[in-house]
Amino acid sequence: MQAIPTTGIGTEMTGFGGAVVESAITFMLVYTVYVAADPGGGGGDGKRKRKMRREVAGPLAVGLTAGACVLAAASLTGGSMNPARSFGPAVVSGNFKNHAVYWVGPLIGAALAALVHQYLVFPSASSDAYPTSAV
Repeated sequence: MQAIPTTGIGTEMTGFGGAVVESAITFMLVYTVYVAADPGGGGGDGKRKRKMRREVAGPLAVGLTAGACVLAAASLTGGSMNPARSFGPAVVSGNFKNHAVYWVGPLIGAALAALVHQYLVFPSASSDAYPTSAV
């Protein structure tokens, strides 16, 4: 019988350190997805060339970021960046050791990426979404 490949933190890592690493790489990936999917990020001038560059550059940036994050964190935490990616093999193998790292880290990293994109990088877009009414 073959062993089921599950993600696990390295021997030199603690649970807190693993959660920080997973949080950082998830932040990078999710922030890249937000920027790549932002319709205002490409200039919005409607020219075909610019639209074509954005359609090619966005997925390429996301793929390169995901690859770089996995290469950077594979020896430390397995570079999961997704709770479901770690949960499935853990269910099948029955090995849930240090599994909170793969839930806490990515959830915090993704939430921070959303907050940074929404309120620090593009704050005017969020204020336009809820216009105030004069009384």
